Amino acid sequence: MKLEVSVKNLGQIKEANFHIRPITVITGPNGTGKSFFTKSLYSILNVVNRNVYHENIIDTIQDIRFQFDVLVDNADANVAIANKIKSELLQLQTEFEKASRWKINDYFSFAVSKTKSVDAIDESYRSTFLLEPKEGISLGISARIKDLLITLVNCRTVYIDFLNVHVKDELLESFQVAALSELTRFGEKQIEVRIDDFFAMEISEERLLIDIGTSLIDDFVMLSSVVFFESPAYWKVRDALKSAKNNPNRPPLMGRKNDDILTGVPKYFYDLDIALNTRTKTEGTFKSATDLLTHTLGGEFIFKGDELSFKDKNGREISKNLMSFGMTNLGMIQALLKYNIITAGSFIFIDEPETNLHPDWQVKLVDVLLLLAQGGVNIVITTHSSDLVKALEVKIKKLEIDVMEDFLSVHFLGTDGKLLEFESKDSLQQIIEARELLSLAYQQLYFSDL
Repeated sequence: MKLEVSVKNLGQIKEANFHIRPITVITGPNGTGKSFFTKSLYSILNVVNRNVYHENIIDTIQDIRFQFDVLVDNADANVAIANKIKSELLQLQTEFEKASRWKINDYFSFAVSKTKSVDAIDESYRSTFLLEPKEGISLGISARIKDLLITLVNCRTVYIDFLNVHVKDELLESFQVAALSELTRFGEKQIEVRIDDFFAMEISEERLLIDIGTSLIDDFVMLSSVVFFESPAYWKVRDALKSAKNNPNRPPLMGRKNDDILTGVPKYFYDLDIALNTRTKTEGTFKSATDLLTHTLGGEFIFKGDELSFKDKNGREISKNLMSFGMTNLGMIQALLKYNIITAGSFIFIDEPETNLHPDWQVKLVDVLLLLAQGGVNIVITTHSSDLVKALEVKIKKLEIDVMEDFLSVHFLGTDGKLLEFESKDSLQQIIEARELLSLAYQQLYFSDL
């Protein structure tokens, strides 16, 4: 996938245009906005990929079904009509679930076409259960049916409204901040993010406005998954984090109520954990990459129910608490491949993949990432490692890539909030320039001692 993403006033980034390719490398000094960019792009793509419009429709139908069951169980109802309404609601939900991966315009057309079915359900319900004014659950069901009709009839407008709400929440939860204004570059008033001619977002104080085109939306809806992988430390203390998150008596964070979104741990960690807990039993699509990691680790990370552990090549199971951070880093990437969380068509963000890895394992990781990129996975990496960048440089040179600029994109964010303009237009030469900049501190140390 090729994307052009422009950003203004996001974190430390003043203005930058990013070229997203199957392998996208973003490097530069600490605190220049690399993770701000990747977390923001992840938040946008994750919401679009989830199709929150579809999620809302399913949630609304399920809510109507639940409330209707409660009403029927606690009232003298016409059994035949009640069963007919139950059957029609179930059929409606089933039809929408089957359409969940359709192209968005086809989905909108389908949604509008189902208004007749919802009208018929509404008429049956009103004529049987709302013959006279009632309060409570009866009127609640009627209101939810009305909500569903509005959602279906005004599909495009409602879709954008849902995007606004969910992207805002996703940003707050990914960055673990109390207000969107905290993401704005100091001294500026408005953030702007644009993705080709598909997506435009403006954030001014707490006001978020989104506009979309339809040119690329189907590409994002059809992504097999959107993944953000960060520190292995989260996985080392996974059980404690999950327990703390689910503890109703946990103290509020930053003065917020316990039911608010700030937990101190970004949502994308919990998203991955949920994905692994609903994992497929089929063999992963990247067997060669998975096998390479298994050989490197001398075993594999496994799930038994909700329990995560390491199984070595001799079949011994070892607590994850006894595994090093480096092994956990590679091991969780291996698990994401093994359990089909990452497949062809996935879009993955890896923040500093070199974390806790020996240089030899950084090279092994590069081998894996290139296998994925060649197999249809989109990969965005932020890194400070000259070793990892050198490995990319050497390994990519050996690949048979027709147009290198369509496969590799390299960016160096500077302390001035802008991208460095490389001397060369060739992406392979640019990765060499980036590596030399990363190695500059070591060169200065070396020559200072002569």
